[in-house]
Amino acid sequence: MKSTRLCRELLVVSTGTLIMSLGINMFIANHHLAFGGITGICVILEHILNTSIAMNNIIISIPLLLVGTWVQGTMLYLFKSIIAVFEVSIFLSLTSGLQDFSSNYFVASILGGVILGTGISIVLLGGATTGGTDTIALMLEQKFKIHKHVTMRIIDGAVIFIGATIFGGLNLIYSILLLFLLTQTVKFLTS
Repeated sequence: MKSTRLCRELLVVSTGTLIMSLGINMFIANHHLAFGGITGICVILEHILNTSIAMNNIIISIPLLLVGTWVQGTMLYLFKSIIAVFEVSIFLSLTSGLQDFSSNYFVASILGGVILGTGISIVLLGGATTGGTDTIALMLEQKFKIHKHVTMRIIDGAVIFIGATIFGGLNLIYSILLLFLLTQTVKFLTS
């Protein structure tokens, strides 16, 4: 019975990671929307280092997951989350041809936020994470009593600022819109 439940959860996680990857490739990557979090950092690194978002995602997320497991203390969390990180990267590679899907920044920020938020929510409902900045925030909350929402806003704000510096002021507006819609979608679907 436990293996059936685990298979169901992994299927849910896989569905979420596929949706996330589609949202990133179809609406975020080609517009360089550095809206915060690990994905925003990966978008910036892709531009600066000429590396793929998929590879950047693995390099950044795996250490965060290991720290997150140390903080959370569960191996099942680590197992499902490592699968989620690798799936996001694999699906990002497989769907990279969809990066020219939309040329409109406004549409891209709206659909990117909603689709990425939906994918993240599905991954969370499957009992996993994609190794995002929430892991850093959780660790700082437990170690220094800094509320995780404060830490996440600081990280997201820094990524958005760096993205605006690199990609221009218009990127700032669309990245903030995307982040707002992403967080509202996650709140709506996971509450």
